Amino acid sequence: GKPTWLPGEAALAAGSQHTFFAPEVSTTHRVINRNFVDDYGVSGRMARDALSFGPSMRIDGFDFGYATNISIQGYQNKKYDGIVGLGFGTSAVPPLLQALQDAGQIEEPAFAFDFRHPGGFSELTLGGPSPERGGGRFAYVDLVSSSWWSVRLDAVWLGDEVCITRAGTASFSS
Repeated sequence: GKPTWLPGEAALAAGSQHTFFAPEVSTTHRVINRNFVDDYGVSGRMARDALSFGPSMRIDGFDFGYATNISIQGYQNKKYDGIVGLGFGTSAVPPLLQALQDAGQIEEPAFAFDFRHPGGFSELTLGGPSPERGGGRFAYVDLVSSSWWSVRLDAVWLGDEVCITRAGTASFSS
């Protein structure tokens, strides 16, 4: 699984417009004596703190990466600040969805994206698909790998036309 990580101020270039995690502001922040490194060029220390998604979803004592080095090419121009790891857990990195379920914040360790949101932006729903969004059937498929959200791909259709016919694997990333 990929860890959830937030940038620390030391990882950002001077004048950066990115929001960063400031542990000195938190009364619940704790340093974990363990390093983390992801596959994309981010490293730092593991930390533990309360994590909230909006006013009603909270995990007390969530482990995440506190990035002190970000060497992602072009990061200063990216629109994201950090990464919310929605993958499977490992012994070193606890899975976010499982932590939310254990804290009683969601019923199942699942998530859904709605890319049809009015205004042109996307919406992430934690705990499964949003009943308010509805509008269709869900297709459940087995994953090819537990390291990534990868599925077997037989073909891609655009309307009534087949665009890709060669079988292979497709990986989802938002």
